Amino acid sequence: MRARRVLLSILLSGAAFSALTTLSASAAEARPEPIINTEGLLNHTANGNAPRAGVHPYWSSYRALRAILSLRGPLGPKGPLGEKGALGDQPQNPMYWWSKWLERDVWAYASHDWFEENGPHSAKGPFGDQGPVSQDWGEGAYSILGTTGPLGELGALGSAGILGAVQSTGKIKGPDENGAYHDRESGAVVRELRVPFKDGYRMLRTVERYKESYALDLSKRNELDTTFWTQGQFDFFDVERSFTVTSDRDEVLSLLVVPEAGLMVNILGLPQRLNFDIEAQTLAGEKIIDSIRLHHANFVQLKLPHGESVKIIVRRQGVSTRPQGYRLFVIGAPFNLYETQHDNP
Repeated sequence: MRARRVLLSILLSGAAFSALTTLSASAAEARPEPIINTEGLLNHTANGNAPRAGVHPYWSSYRALRAILSLRGPLGPKGPLGEKGALGDQPQNPMYWWSKWLERDVWAYASHDWFEENGPHSAKGPFGDQGPVSQDWGEGAYSILGTTGPLGELGALGSAGILGAVQSTGKIKGPDENGAYHDRESGAVVRELRVPFKDGYRMLRTVERYKESYALDLSKRNELDTTFWTQGQFDFFDVERSFTVTSDRDEVLSLLVVPEAGLMVNILGLPQRLNFDIEAQTLAGEKIIDSIRLHHANFVQLKLPHGESVKIIVRRQGVSTRPQGYRLFVIGAPFNLYETQHDNP
């Protein structure tokens, strides 16, 4: 088993450098393709790959990444995406208070033309020409920790998330009780933002916080897209959760599961920190890529071509007499992220 993991790590991390060097590359395969997982990133430089460009080589080493990717790190329960962070329904979470503000629909009165020209979703904002996703920063295999991953500007903490400025133009209302956004005039569900970029525009996903039951319902109806987050709990007899997402563009898909703080009993009968496996499968049930580390945050990244669907499996690693809470983050970064779109003449 250990030898198989090491071999898989070498193959994945070796492919990651070329696959993630730039997001502007076109998709070569017509089916989902694995890129990298937690194990692969931990051993990326040990397997002969280059460290992250522009950063001291130490931060790309196994020793540094072992701490960064641990459950005590930024992708763990006490990090910015965990239950102690910015997102959540408790008074300790800034999202709790911001949601109270949104319920008052303040943006409908505070937003006006000035926001469209100078606000967060204008050409001068984070998605504009000078923002953090204005160019490829060469993050490569380390993008799970960068601008296009769950922690970055395209993620749940960015400008398209609930703590961002989705409603700043006054044209979008929400989120509703399920987490969806709506056009203020037509009431239609809104899942994309058109933002000015260079001499044209680009379309970026909103990062909804879906109620788990709603996400599962969208999954059953094949209407779940590739950028959202949700949270839920496993009871004693629950084994896994399955979400099916479909892409309408060529993209790099990042999947991260963040456990709540707690303990469980693993398959050997030993206590350990609460954690979950994550796996991406084809609709036929064939494994594309998974991550099953016990003491690290589990993530996977894969290339998802336009029109393709994958099943996302969140699977518990042990048992507990108490509910086991998890958060699933699904972030899609389009291959043409840094390209400008124009309206047809």
